[in-house]
Amino acid sequence: MTDRYSTSHLPEDQYEPGSNRTVLRNLLGISSPAEMEHVEEVRFERLMEDAAAHFSEDHTFTVSDIIWLSKVSFLGQEPTVMSTSARAVSCSLLLPTYLN
Repeated sequence: MTDRYSTSHLPEDQYEPGSNRTVLRNLLGISSPAEMEHVEEVRFERLMEDAAAHFSEDHTFTVSDIIWLSKVSFLGQEPTVMSTSARAVSCSLLLPTYLN
């Protein structure tokens, strides 16, 4: 019998082997939470640099701007609909902090 509410088939519910369900499956094969955190920090800094170069200081962000930001892949793959939404929210909340 299958659970009709199971999410195990979704990328957001797949974990990297050897990570003890602490790191989502990723194309980089990273299974260490500390290593993943480091990679995400480096890539987020790169995103902020790209955003600072792309947008002026007095820019008013639009939905298309947030979509542009959300397309940056932190894990080396194109984001899915759910992860794109999560990334868009994260970027929209964090970007003003980094640009000020």
